[in-house]
Amino acid sequence: AQSARNSGQCEVITWDISADIDADHVTLGATQVTPGSPGVRSATPAQDAPVPPAPAPPAPVSTQVSTGGTSASGVRLPRPTPRPVSQCEVIVANRCRQSSPSKDSPELVVSEPIAPTSVSDLVSFSPSTGSLVVEPGSWSLPRLPTNVYSRAGESTQAGELLGWPIEVRFTPRSFRFTYGDGSSASFSTAGGSWGSRQFTPTATSHVYDSPGVYALSAEVTYSVSYRFDGGDFEEVPGTITKPGGSATVRVLRVSSLLVDQGCAPGGLVDGRC
Repeated sequence: AQSARNSGQCEVITWDISADIDADHVTLGATQVTPGSPGVRSATPAQDAPVPPAPAPPAPVSTQVSTGGTSASGVRLPRPTPRPVSQCEVIVANRCRQSSPSKDSPELVVSEPIAPTSVSDLVSFSPSTGSLVVEPGSWSLPRLPTNVYSRAGESTQAGELLGWPIEVRFTPRSFRFTYGDGSSASFSTAGGSWGSRQFTPTATSHVYDSPGVYALSAEVTYSVSYRFDGGDFEEVPGTITKPGGSATVRVLRVSSLLVDQGCAPGGLVDGRC
């Protein structure tokens, strides 16, 4: 009878994993280990079945990954796409439980219009241009009141501010008249027409002492207010000053003459009846 023998016992194959990390490389190593115990057989080898030789253990496997380039035993790997950076708002047990939106997230859509805080925010809007009026007309007489007034008034301009429909209102607050003879004056009113009686003093009239041609101009200072969606107007801090028109007046030379009657009221035109 064939001699009985006891077989050896082979345990589960295991792997010995190692890692070596430096500033530029990561080296991974793996070694297969197959432990076992030798078998026991009878003293008559010829009657036993042949025993195959034990396989040689595999050579250790080593892989090297380079962070800066390709090494002799490694493969260059592409850098991963960076993830958007988030800010953690709630931290529990050293772990982030709630994050705020990423820095790379799209901008938030504004659901309400942004109100202007100064007149410089409304620089793209402008009041209607006023005109400067001289009475009795393009002529006048020395040592008599020449009436000067502005027709600049309140105006509203519609448009958009940062994509939102807006109305901007300009209200005159002060007027500055330059008369062309070296003098000027500022008023809180625009002035007004004589009516039917010529050379009547008014709040904004001016007296020229000498004949000549004079260039007049005006500047108007406005307060600014705005509103969205037909709401109430809100005034913006500050004012703006814009040109308020210009005119030219010719002051005539006066000669004394004897006449049988004077001019009818309002009948003096260009210095003649």
